[in-house]
Amino acid sequence: MKAAVVTDFGKPLEILDRPTPEPGPGQVLVRMEASGLCHTDIHAAHGDWPVKPQPPFVPGHEGVGPVAALGAGVPKALLAKRVAVPWLGSSCGACRYCVPGWETLCESQANSGYSVDGCYAEYAVANAGAVVPVPDGVSSFDAAPLTCAGVTTYKAIKVARVVPFEATFKLKITDAAGRTAADVYVTATSGSGTRGTFDVTIPYRATRSGAGLLTAYWNSPEDGHAVVADTVPLTVQR
Repeated sequence: MKAAVVTDFGKPLEILDRPTPEPGPGQVLVRMEASGLCHTDIHAAHGDWPVKPQPPFVPGHEGVGPVAALGAGVPKALLAKRVAVPWLGSSCGACRYCVPGWETLCESQANSGYSVDGCYAEYAVANAGAVVPVPDGVSSFDAAPLTCAGVTTYKAIKVARVVPFEATFKLKITDAAGRTAADVYVTATSGSGTRGTFDVTIPYRATRSGAGLLTAYWNSPEDGHAVVADTVPLTVQR
């Protein structure tokens, strides 16, 4: 198979011929139809982080495609199903993080495209318990980035408990010299459900003493870019 391989940190990826991997027990072989590019893949290829992947390796953790082969112990119903391969390749399932549902903190986790070969290839092996079925109505191209960027955004909204008629703002607090003191994300409620006056409460820990400016940003639904909603004087006493 063809694969885009990091042969050394900081060097361009090389398209190489590699043996098609075989799924082991509890694994599936996925034929890639699409794979997103995450900035983590760039960090991995550059070796930017203290815990580094080991070249040569195949990056990519936003892959989507049909299951081409099954390892021992995997239900036959998964064969030919279109699935998504996420960043969290596997976790122990038994530690103090996994049990309450925080598998992303598991100290024994394996990560697609980082500690195990990922999706920048014609085929990729993945843990059958980690892949997620992709609905027929969603194309592989659209589904691929949802496995990382999509779930990250969804988790933020879920944890913020945003409900109808609420909006989430980014607040930038600067001191009198114009230096950024803090970036804060808050949820505000508008009684009318439209853009207008919002009542916001700034988390106490996010502010510093002194005078400065409070700038609110909102994400434009038209183009997705952050635009300034309002800037007001701010005085903080601690």
